[in-house]
Amino acid sequence: EEARRELAKRELARRHLVDFSEYLFSWYRAARHHRLVGEYLELVETFIRTRGQTGIGRLLILEPPRHGKSEQATVHFPAWVLGKQPDTHIILTSYGADLATKFSRAARDIVTGERYRNVFGDRGTLDAPVELSEESRSVKAWDLAAPHRGGVVAAGVGGGITGSGAHLFIVDDPFKNRE
Repeated sequence: EEARRELAKRELARRHLVDFSEYLFSWYRAARHHRLVGEYLELVETFIRTRGQTGIGRLLILEPPRHGKSEQATVHFPAWVLGKQPDTHIILTSYGADLATKFSRAARDIVTGERYRNVFGDRGTLDAPVELSEESRSVKAWDLAAPHRGGVVAAGVGGGITGSGAHLFIVDDPFKNRE
């Protein structure tokens, strides 16, 4: 019975972003607004998966500071998308390279984590587990291991992303302060 419940939790984590966050982190408790934002982010993943046929191609999330938008949209969401669509190229940007690489590091740490392996990795039910490439592990740019072609590039505003295409482009806090 316990094994069946665990498998059900893993399947929900594969299907839904909020369930993914709650499965990976025992401390994560989604509020109503997290569930709503999660539904919209899932529509962004649908847009990527269907190559623009359905879903949402652009999403602007406006929440007061300290309400979890960066955690959900810039850390958990990229890791979840890479699990579902491991050939996805993602660019994370922010006002400065330090913040962008902080987000990238957090997403990368999720992908290398034990619980992620249960959902999308070698402990999951996928034909080709989603794992980090041994050759590309920098917080500024990291890739998934073959046969997958996805990965993440992180850069501050004005940073070097020329030549880097993206299926998912996330701009989080493009301005450092009120100015």
